[in-house]
Amino acid sequence: MLHHVRWLFLALVVVIAVPSALHARSVGDRVQVGRSIVVEENEVVGDVVCIGCSVHMMGTCGDIVTIGGRRWHAFTVLGHAPEHACLFCPEANVLISGDQVLPKITTNVSVWPDQPRGNPLRLYLDSLQRFRPLPGDTLVLPSHGLPFRGLHHRLDYLRQHHDERLAETVGAIVEPRTASELVPMLFRRQLDTHQLGFAIGETLAHLHYLEAEGHAERHVDATGIHRFRKS
Repeated sequence: MLHHVRWLFLALVVVIAVPSALHARSVGDRVQVGRSIVVEENEVVGDVVCIGCSVHMMGTCGDIVTIGGRRWHAFTVLGHAPEHACLFCPEANVLISGDQVLPKITTNVSVWPDQPRGNPLRLYLDSLQRFRPLPGDTLVLPSHGLPFRGLHHRLDYLRQHHDERLAETVGAIVEPRTASELVPMLFRRQLDTHQLGFAIGETLAHLHYLEAEGHAERHVDATGIHRFRKS
């Protein structure tokens, strides 16, 4: 089983690494750009060498990706990244969840500079529903941590976690506060520079969600500083 798990992660690396608008160096006419990419063993596509497997690269959500003779259903989820592809194989009852559903830690959901008014937490929570139709005993292969079962239980926990974090955030903005002022109130541990960047992004994601739902108001002062207050 561990051998197969490692192989599936190798296949995932190949699938993720090949860009959808790809220009083949050696696959030739068998590449259908934007829809289906067929890579045979030991051939080079872009900057990726596919060793020991055959991959059909998805172009759109709902495509079927064939890896090692098995058919994987591709679907797109949002919130953690602008677009994040997950793969489910009904025959094997295996889900490659990537970063979207993790067994121990919660997925980073942040507001990023390229979308300063985005609502990634809403996108993430809505996307979690896409996993609900999958069997409860599905074997989940995450990008961090060990494979696990109990997908539906984990989905319930993730929803509860964010509901609790949203309630904490509302309670912390009875007085107007910036996102950076909220970080030590929501993350009660020492953070290094890398962690602090994620913490600010996640705090903004919860503030933007609350603002969109009418539970918080944004106030921008004359210097351009954004503060949030409970509605």
